Amino acid sequence: MMVAGFAYSNHLTDRISVGVTANYLTETLGDASASGVAFNVGVIYDNLASINGLSFGIVVKNLGPQMKYAGSGLLVQADVSGYNRPPQYYEVKTAAFELPSQFEFGLGFKPTINEQNSLLVSGAFQNNNFSGDEYKVGLEYGYNDVIFLRGGYTTSPKSQSEEYIFGLTAGVGINYDISGVNLKIDYAFRDVEFFDANHIFAVTFGF
Repeated sequence: MMVAGFAYSNHLTDRISVGVTANYLTETLGDASASGVAFNVGVIYDNLASINGLSFGIVVKNLGPQMKYAGSGLLVQADVSGYNRPPQYYEVKTAAFELPSQFEFGLGFKPTINEQNSLLVSGAFQNNNFSGDEYKVGLEYGYNDVIFLRGGYTTSPKSQSEEYIFGLTAGVGINYDISGVNLKIDYAFRDVEFFDANHIFAVTFGF
């Protein structure tokens, strides 16, 4: 699976910020693949209730048209009996499917420590259209606004059954300015039951 996106954000006031991200999605299973476009829209309100460092955010993710698989992996060989002709191929037509859209809101608190060290504590609730609700908590430590260490935990009301397979997360990030271009490199690890753990890499350029 690969996702490439273009994001735009802006401050409406000194406390309210909005952002929109357009993503191009492609997913491949063997010799079959599907691609599509999805949008994320979010709003952040800083200094909630006049508390410095307290933020509230809402985001809707993966809004877009349905996707559909196609490719040579859906070709099936068929023998034509009773006729003198070579085997032929027919294509299995797949049904279109909706994107797994999400609605999420959360709170974050960033207390003032000093110029070099920062700390962010966050919690979020996520509603999914194809699965149960999720609850998330996270912690981020930043040094000199360049290096970031992250940890978190995700749970769900279904976490006592085998339907929910996620749990602990951890990550590291680098934020650096190069000739006026802001470069961010992020890595995240997510523990997954029954399967190999997820390793997520992200590279972001900002102007």
